[in-house]
Formats: sequence, structure tokens, C-alpha cells
Amino acid sequence: MFSFVVRRLAQGIVTLFVIATLCFAITRVAPGSPFSSERTMHPEIIKNFERFYGLDKPILVQYVRQIAGYLRGDFGPSMYYRDQTCNDFVWPGLRKSFLLGTLAGLLAFALGLPLAMIAAANQNRWPDYLATSASVLGICIPNFLLGPLLVLLFTFQLHWLPSARWPEDGSWSELSKLIMPAVTLAMVHVAYVSRLGRAGMLDVLNKDYIRTARAKGLSEWAVFMKHGLKNGITPVVSYAGPMWALVITGSIVVESVFAIPGLGTHFVKSATNRDMNLIMACVLVYSVIVIFFNFLVDIAYGFLDPRVRVQ
Repeated sequence: MFSFVVRRLAQGIVTLFVIATLCFAITRVAPGSPFSSERTMHPEIIKNFERFYGLDKPILVQYVRQIAGYLRGDFGPSMYYRDQTCNDFVWPGLRKSFLLGTLAGLLAFALGLPLAMIAAANQNRWPDYLATSASVLGICIPNFLLGPLLVLLFTFQLHWLPSARWPEDGSWSELSKLIMPAVTLAMVHVAYVSRLGRAGMLDVLNKDYIRTARAKGLSEWAVFMKHGLKNGITPVVSYAGPMWALVITGSIVVESVFAIPGLGTHFVKSATNRDMNLIMACVLVYSVIVIFFNFLVDIAYGFLDPRVRVQ
């Protein structure tokens, strides 16, 4: 198991290095400049900016300096917001996206797994059809439509929840601002968790060892929970890594609809402003989160299925 963990960790480090290199190359060859604006700058002013940010150095020197800064946890100065660093945007935005994504991820599992269990335990009966229809509905409604619909219903019609913004304190009136964004972000993942869990459990429940367990006299509840659920959720475990990475890094659309200053919002603004340093910072943070959660999924999958460790 130790060698399995070391291999996966080494693969993640190499992948992150490749992503950083490609992102650096793309930001340097992409058209446009972070110093361009509606007003035409004097060429000497642009040269001074390039000298200040080190863009007048050879590409290899720029690359080594940037990678060295990342290893120290320093993403460098913002090229658009001249008096701030990229760290001033990345870490506060990540904390907001992390909290919102954690709520959405917990909600996805809290709703998706019971739906999967209900559907698998009642195959081809009305609870199965109802759970499957709810899953299809969750996949079909995009979050840029679901978010405004929730705002229209619960804010403007029922007056139950505030429409937007980030909570300013721990009071219920402020924390309730997170309910609709979390639901909007979680619904599609509820649908996928439900469908994957149902398919995995139905596949396991038709195996020979399940019939053997029933023949030994085990109750249907024991068979379902001890054998069917444990072995049937491996597809959900595989999906959990990308899902947690997606919800924690935040949805650009959800953050825009509910005016949440998360990492996704900063990523969009950095691309619009051609802020190369902030673009790279957001991409690297996204990449670290995706690689980290995929690494955790590989480890969990190795414990659930020993054949993965052998491979």
C-alpha cells in the first residue's frame, strides 16, 4: 500500500509541474497585454511596467523566478491591481469557495446516497421511478437557470431567504444567504451520485456472493447494507474526487448569480483583465485541489478494492 501511495503522489507532483509549465507558456504567447487599456500608454511607460514585473527578462529567467515563488507560496504581484498581490485575492476567495463547496458537497451526498439506496432497493417500482426522475431533472436543469428560479421563488415570492451576498456574521439571517447557492451548486451532483450509486448497487446485488449470503439466511437488510452498499458505492467514490474539486473551487455561474466573491469570480476577472499572474495563481490552486482530491479517491479506492493496489 505504501508504494501505491508514493506512486500516486509522484504522479500528482509531475502533473502539477506540467500544468504550471503549460499555463506559463500560454500566458506568455497569448495576445494582449495586462498594461493595455482604453487610453494608449506611452511605450516608455509600458517598458517601465515590464521592467517592474520582470517581463523584460528572458523567458527562462521569468519561468524559474515564477516557479521558485510558487514553491514559497508566493504568487507574485497582481498586474492589474497594481497595489495588491495575487495572494490578497486567492486565499480569501478560496476560503469562501471552500465553505460554499463543502456545504454543497455534503448536501450532494446527504440527498444522493439515500435516493440511490431507495432506487436500488425498489428496482422497477414507483420509488425507483420517482428517484430516477428526480435525478434526471437535476441533471437537465442548469445552475444558471436553477439559481434565478430559486431567487424568484424563495426571495421575491415567499420572502423566506435573502437573495445574495456573502454572510457578514454568524447570525441565521446572514448564514441563510448560503442556502440557495449551496442547493444550486449541489443539485447536479445529487443527480450523479444518485444514478451512480443506484447502478453500482444493482450490479453488486446480482452477484453470486449476494445470492450465497441470502442462502445462508442473512436478512435482506443485512445483505443490502453490509454487502450491497459497501461494494456498490465504488462508482460514487470515483466520482467523489472530481465532484469535491468542482464544488470547492466553486462555480463561476453560481458565484456570479449570488454575488459571491469566490475564487471563480477572481478567475473570470483575471482573464478579462489579462492579469497573467492572477490567472496562473487561480489555475494552480484549481489544479492542486483537483489533484489532491483525486489522490484521496485513489487511496480510498485502494482500500475498498485491493485489486487497484496490485495494478
